[in-house]
Amino acid sequence: MKSRFAVFSVIFALFSVFFVACSSSDPKDVAISFYKAMANGDEKGAVKLIHIEDESKRDEYEGKIALTAGLVKDKVTKKGGIKNIEVTEEKIEGDKAEITLKVSYNESDKTETRKVKLVRVNGTWMIGDSK
Repeated sequence: MKSRFAVFSVIFALFSVFFVACSSSDPKDVAISFYKAMANGDEKGAVKLIHIEDESKRDEYEGKIALTAGLVKDKVTKKGGIKNIEVTEEKIEGDKAEITLKVSYNESDKTETRKVKLVRVNGTWMIGDSK
């Protein structure tokens, strides 16, 4: 009985962490999660973080993200994986945000800068650029 309780406790804890990560109200966390998903080739995880204004274009977005995630994963793998992702700048203006990330890799002395645009939709920050 105690082992069942322990198993359910662990499952609940993992679910809680997953839920919080997926519904972040902090644009920095969403930007980092998106870049990590792309670097891992996790197109489904990346698509969940994107605001798709026109649902009729969802398949088109998913196809583009799948292709791009594969390319990003290959690039990151060649550099030995991600060593660190640091937020160097955060601009928030109402329901729009732009996060600048500095990415370092395990097998490279060079760092890269990535700008990520986000939009807040129903209180949740998502990757996207409202017009």
